[in-house]
This record gives sequence, structure tokens and C-alpha cells, in this order.
Amino acid sequence: MENELIHLRDPATNETPYVGWLRQSAATGEAMLAGLYTTCGLPLERGRFFKGVYPLPGGSATTIFRPENRPDGSFALVSDGQRFGEAGYYRIHRTDGGELRVGRVPMEETLHVSVNSDGALRARHEFAFCGVRFLTLDYDISCRD
Repeated sequence: MENELIHLRDPATNETPYVGWLRQSAATGEAMLAGLYTTCGLPLERGRFFKGVYPLPGGSATTIFRPENRPDGSFALVSDGQRFGEAGYYRIHRTDGGELRVGRVPMEETLHVSVNSDGALRARHEFAFCGVRFLTLDYDISCRD
């Protein structure tokens, strides 16, 4: 897998409100996943949240994560809201009649970043649907030489 971050900078302010992340097959160059990332506020919660938007046929998926500083010094992004308007997973699509529809999907994600006993940066990304975990990804994170 090859990764490219694309910084979408506002030339008037020099701020980067959005970052694109393109993940491609190292073997074929085919796009595997693309996302657009930013921060946002939510109507039912205080503070800033991390938002990822991913294109899908007929619309997109949006995951909104609540940032958490954990007592052990680690950091997590948590998407586990139970109601519309909370941190969570949302599917946005256009109907055949052209209307936009948004639905909250009972999917939960946690991306937990920590330092292990050897001082290496690690991440665990867990996915659950209707409360049942179906995927866990573990990452070792290092600087590119």
C-alpha cells in the first residue's frame, strides 16, 4: 500500500482546513481508498471533532470521531454515538428523485494510538457493527527515512 497526503491549503489564509489521503496498491497503482479529513462541531456535543468523508457509489460515508486523551497518556478517536447528531458513522446518498438522504449507521470505530514498552508508536483500529466487533487492525508507526 502506498499513501499520499494532499494538503488543501486556502491561499488567502494559508490555513489547511482539509487534507486528502489517497491509498493506492503498490503493485498496480489502483486507488484502494480515498478520504477527505477535517474537523467539525456537532449540534449535540461540545468541542471539536475529527471528520473523515469517503466517496461511495451514489454518495458518501462520513465518520465523526470524538478525540480522547486517555489517563495512560495515549490518544483515541472514538466514533460511538447512539443518536443522530453525535459522533458516529453516517451514510449520505442521493435518491433516484435527486434528494439527499442521511442515515446514522450502527457502526462504531475506535482508533487508539499509544507508545509500547519499547517506545514505538502503535495504533489499534477496531470496527464494530451493531455492537459486534468484526475487524481489528494493528499498526506499527515509524518515521519514513
